[in-house]
Amino acid sequence: MCSSDLDVAESCNNLAQLYQAQGKLDEAAPLFLRALIAGVTARCTCQKGVTFIRSSGMARGSRP
Repeated sequence: MCSSDLDVAESCNNLAQLYQAQGKLDEAAPLFLRALIAGVTARCTCQKGVTFIRSSGMARGSRP
């Protein structure tokens, strides 16, 4: 799961950079955000002993 999330983050970031270079900022912004979220998710879920709980649309970390 970790490497797959990192792959998504990298792909979204690369596409967002392409859109940004083309001046397509409306298309780039959501991809930059998705890349950030996927990267953070990958790094957090790969850390041993850390779980995430969704509450009211926000994710917060907790240790078991």
